[in-house]
Amino acid sequence: MNDFNWLYYVPIAHRGLHSDAAPENSLAAFKRAIDKGYNIEIDIHLIADGDFAVFHDSNLIRMCGVDQKVSKLTSAELKEFKLKGTNEYIPTLKELLELIDGKVGLVIENKTHHNRELGRLLYEYIEACGYTGNYALQCFSPLSLLWYRRNTSDIPIGILTFNYRKVGLFGLLGMYLSNGILRRKIKPDFISFKINHIPYKGLTKQRENGMKVITWTVNSAEKHKVASKYADNIIFENEEFLNVLSNQ
Repeated sequence: MNDFNWLYYVPIAHRGLHSDAAPENSLAAFKRAIDKGYNIEIDIHLIADGDFAVFHDSNLIRMCGVDQKVSKLTSAELKEFKLKGTNEYIPTLKELLELIDGKVGLVIENKTHHNRELGRLLYEYIEACGYTGNYALQCFSPLSLLWYRRNTSDIPIGILTFNYRKVGLFGLLGMYLSNGILRRKIKPDFISFKINHIPYKGLTKQRENGMKVITWTVNSAEKHKVASKYADNIIFENEEFLNVLSNQ
C-alpha cells in the first residue's frame, strides 16, 4: 500500500503562497511556495480549447473584474486578463507543472464537477506534459474521482467535504450521496475537511480507523492547534500564519 508521505508531512499552500503582489493561483504565488518548500493546492477548470486553467472561481469577476465564465474562454484569451491589478495572468496547468518540475507536491482540486470524463482527460493531459512529480486529486464530487480510483494506484485521491448538517436539508442529501459513494466506490486515500467544522465525531472515528485527514483552510494559530489534534496535514494561507509554521 502506498503511504503517500509527501502529502501528509509537508504543509500545503492554499492556491500558492499568495500576497497582494502575488495573487492566488498565479505563477508568482506558486514560485513563492516552491522557494519555501511547501506543497501547493490549486483549482482547475476545463476550458474551451481543451486546456486546463488554474483558477478557483467559475467567473472572472472577483479576480479580474470581468464578467466572463472561465470555461467559455481559451487559454490565450484568459492570458489577456490580469489578476487583481498585477501583471500576473491565469496560467495553464502545463505552465504550472513546468514551474514545479517535481520540486514540491501538488494537490489538484477539480472544479469541473459535471464532466465525468475529466479524470481521464486530466490524467492524459498530465502524462502528455511528461510530468513525473507527486500530485494528488481532490473534489467535492466523488463521481469525478472514479476514473482515477479505477485506473491508477500511485496517485492519491481525496474527498473534499465538511459537516453537511450545517447547511440544511440540501446538505443532508449531499452527505447521504457523498458518504454512500465514498464507502462503496471511491475508497479515498484521504478526506479533506473544513477546519471550521472540526472537531466532528464522524471524521474522528474515520481517522481512528486509519483514514488520513487534511484540513482547510488554516490561517491562524487557533485553527492550527485544532488541526494538530484532529488532522494529518493542513492546507494553509495568510502571510502572518507563516510565523506559526516557522515556529513548529
